[in-house]
Amino acid sequence: GNLFRHARSGSTDIYPEVAAADLLSGVFAAIGVLSALWARQRTGQGTTIDVSMSDCLVAANAILLAPTLNGAPPPDIMTEPAYGLFTCGDGKLLSFSIAYEDWFWEALCGALEMDDVAALQRPQRIARADELRARMARILLRHPRAEWERRLAAADAMFAPVLELADVVRDPHLLARGLFTRIAGDPSGQWHVRQPLVFAGGAPGPMRPVPRLGQHSLPVLREAGLDEARIGALLAAGVVLDGAG
Repeated sequence: GNLFRHARSGSTDIYPEVAAADLLSGVFAAIGVLSALWARQRTGQGTTIDVSMSDCLVAANAILLAPTLNGAPPPDIMTEPAYGLFTCGDGKLLSFSIAYEDWFWEALCGALEMDDVAALQRPQRIARADELRARMARILLRHPRAEWERRLAAADAMFAPVLELADVVRDPHLLARGLFTRIAGDPSGQWHVRQPLVFAGGAPGPMRPVPRLGQHSLPVLREAGLDEARIGALLAAGVVLDGAG
């Protein structure tokens, strides 16, 4: 459904690069495992979990699909004048996502010096969407993005800069959050993106490097009950690899 709506806007050459199905199914699988563990702790009964990648994608579109299931048109927030991407004077992009919140529209109008339309409520904004969007586009071309970021932040407006990947890894907010980390003792010194959860002020990240091929072969075989003679035979035959060295 999302790709169709994206293509309907006239863009079929560019499509999302984020592996949404893979990520969503992983997240839902983790939620399912945690829920099943909690249920087992309370009832003593285990269960199986069926996680479908396509089901997860459909569930993520519930807000759009629920009206369709019930014979109503889906919500189309793209009809809002301040929902989408806009180009600044230096060619860099800003993103606005103001849909239902009149107070965010008022703040945006204050930053853009559009006070004459700041009191417009959502139905009025939608009715004049083309006019207002074109006006915003012209105004935003007057200054570079950094200047607009300063003005928008001062007005407490809802916005975000559209960053290149090289800018993301240098973003002051993300650096302050400690989202990028190295693993202590990892000789490669590579940086990693930690998981985004923070527990009681702590943000657990990766604790060890990715295992080398065969690094844990011997401990796993010993834990499985194989004696040293049998393990030696498997190594000699090339069935398993000892990558611990």
